[in-house]
Amino acid sequence: DSLSIEDRPTNVRYIMLGWACSLSMLTYVDRVCIKDLGGQMQSDLGISDQEFGYVFSAFGLAYALFEVPSGWLGDRYGSRQVLCRIVLWWSLFTALTGCIYYFRVDLGPFVFNSLLLLLIVRFLFGMGEAGAYPNAARALRNWFPYSRRGRAQGMLWMFGRWGGAIAPMLILAYAMPFGWRGAFIGFGLTGVLWV
Repeated sequence: DSLSIEDRPTNVRYIMLGWACSLSMLTYVDRVCIKDLGGQMQSDLGISDQEFGYVFSAFGLAYALFEVPSGWLGDRYGSRQVLCRIVLWWSLFTALTGCIYYFRVDLGPFVFNSLLLLLIVRFLFGMGEAGAYPNAARALRNWFPYSRRGRAQGMLWMFGRWGGAIAPMLILAYAMPFGWRGAFIGFGLTGVLWV
């Protein structure tokens, strides 16, 4: 039996895999950005090493807390819609990271300053990025037969690691002309273009 033209498999799944792999790269580039630019940020914002550790923890905590709920959203509304929401959300908070300047407002026993704002922004960034991998895995499950899913998942993770490997070069390309703030804003815009 030969398949009719309508029944023949297409290569659309590989286009989807390309988008998923580029998403995987982007997640790691955005994560590495703060590590590579941390020294400049700490200096400009008056943040100690210990305080900067809290900034990393804010991202990690939110990422862990919202991974399962974001995966559930993909089950309910579909991976495509949820991934677009995820990338737009994290891109907004990536860009907002670059918009933080040193300030301090004393409100009696409470102090609102650039550190607290950075903690909030990075928590929201982690909240937004959570669910990217569960939803990408769900999309791969939908588009690839069982016999090809392992290779597709392997490529997804490989591109993520490549994103971490090329991140310093991309960060330098954005930061040299625009400073650390411009790098975050540039990567935020890159995420919007991905969507």
